Amino acid sequence: MRQRGTVVLGAGALGLLTLAACASLTAPPGTWGTDQRFASAVTAVGWSAAGVLCVRRARLFGVLSLAVAVAGALCALIGAGWILQVETADRLGLVTLVALLPAAAVCFPSGTARAPYVAAALVVLGAFGVIAAVWGVNPWFVQTATLTAPLIVVAVVWWRIERGPVDERDAVLWFALGMGGSVLVVIPLAFLAHTILASAVAAFALLVGPASAVVGVRWPEVRPVRVVLVRSVSVVMAAVVTISLFLGVAALMELTSGRVPTLGELSFVAVLCAVVFAPIRRTLDDVSDRLMLGDRVDPVAAAARFADELSHSDDPVVALRGLREVLWLPYAALADAGGPIARSGTEPSEGTYRLPLQVGDHAVATLDIGLRPGETGPAPQDRAVLRMVVPALAQAVHARALAAALRESREHVVSAVEDDRRRLQHDLHDGLGPTLTGVAYASDAARNLVHSDPHEAEALLVALRSDIAAAIDDVRRLVDGLRPPVLDQVGLVPALRQHSTHLFTAEGTRLEVRLDVTPLPTLSAATEVAVYRIVTEALTNVARHARSPVADVSIGTSDGRLQVFVDDHGPNLEPWVPGVGLSSMRERAELLGGTFDVTAGSVRVEIPLT
Repeated sequence: MRQRGTVVLGAGALGLLTLAACASLTAPPGTWGTDQRFASAVTAVGWSAAGVLCVRRARLFGVLSLAVAVAGALCALIGAGWILQVETADRLGLVTLVALLPAAAVCFPSGTARAPYVAAALVVLGAFGVIAAVWGVNPWFVQTATLTAPLIVVAVVWWRIERGPVDERDAVLWFALGMGGSVLVVIPLAFLAHTILASAVAAFALLVGPASAVVGVRWPEVRPVRVVLVRSVSVVMAAVVTISLFLGVAALMELTSGRVPTLGELSFVAVLCAVVFAPIRRTLDDVSDRLMLGDRVDPVAAAARFADELSHSDDPVVALRGLREVLWLPYAALADAGGPIARSGTEPSEGTYRLPLQVGDHAVATLDIGLRPGETGPAPQDRAVLRMVVPALAQAVHARALAAALRESREHVVSAVEDDRRRLQHDLHDGLGPTLTGVAYASDAARNLVHSDPHEAEALLVALRSDIAAAIDDVRRLVDGLRPPVLDQVGLVPALRQHSTHLFTAEGTRLEVRLDVTPLPTLSAATEVAVYRIVTEALTNVARHARSPVADVSIGTSDGRLQVFVDDHGPNLEPWVPGVGLSSMRERAELLGGTFDVTAGSVRVEIPLT
């Protein structure tokens, strides 16, 4: 449906453009001048194309652009005398200039009337449009509206660039660059002689605005707009300086010689000015960098601005966009050992520069930043900013990785708890439950036979005693599964010594366990159970699978962590095959925030003491 609507809009705009083009070629007496009709037709062409191409991604802006195009086409038709009167064209042109076109600029790219500043701007511009339609070309109103409307547009665009969504700022800068350049060219041409060249330049300038809007909406990252903006300013300034130099030298030659310079003399001066154009431009590039990229010159301001952007979102893409905005970079990307994390911008042909992101001595990721034309590495002012923002970015990436690990750990915790509950449910339902049910039935039967058949009742009571003993054993087994009683009876180290005396190898010989334990602080109940289960499971694996009569167990503390090491001293060089036992040990360590590492015949575990 949307695609069909776009086709209909395009067809309608094409029809109006055809009529406007035909109207701009005719010049009946008493109508608008050719330049006015030509400008209206060009406006209709540019803004109709912008509206059709942008209406799906920026609906309100696209609709207003099409309204500007329709108004321009109608002005061309009215000005040619095809329909209505010329006064109507004057009013419609004024409505377009002070209401429709500024409203489209205010709503670019995705502004809605729900935003307070956009709603206020649209109310004022709408009032201008109504007054222009009613009063017509009133000198007092024309002066007021044509001064106020641009100020409103500049204020809203500035607010969008400074405070708007990060992902829209490049689009707004493209639009501001195109519209600003268009205005700077069209206004001076309006006061010059109306020649074919001036008309062609004006037509091109009128098309720059809508073209920049299309680029901003559909391809905002086709080129680094901030670099384009700075370089455009430096080129314009260099051109102005060079032209001024040419005119000044020509005037000085005329004053000193008392005659007009010849064509050869002027050509020689022009060649000299062309030679000095490149050095002037390079100098002005540096000057414009310092004037327009003030954040890069002031590292503290740049770091503060990046920190503000980083605090508003945990999305790494937003962080990279904020970094690019602060340093005016064409490209930035984050990657870790697992692969790419996020990127922003288009990787330039000049290449990238890689920076490690470290938290302490641990490298958590790498940051690749795009180089600007002519650069082999970050500029000195960029390095000063990077030294301040890279640690914050590293902490953000590290926090994101920790959050992901925490989510995964929580999932393991939930899964382990659910497994324990399911195991208890099965043990109670399949073991203890039927036993207690049998005890109840047997006690009822014994009570019924105690008077009529005492011997049978006695036999039932004997069987009942056996069933109760089995039930008690089941209860003890369940309790042992939750927490071994031996830990409460003798403690962790004696419990491990007691367990190690009952271990035999696959050949039937006793496994010698050499237990080395340094003085330990008071351990939490969960830590004691985890260490006991891990060590006993590891020793069981040694007894079953290792070809060694000796196993070493070392338990100690270092840097606030409990360290457990089990080694079988076996001749095997292959690592232990992962199975239920190893998985159980790993889960117990990781549930307490620890680490688990298994190699060829050895297990190493570290668990935080706090």
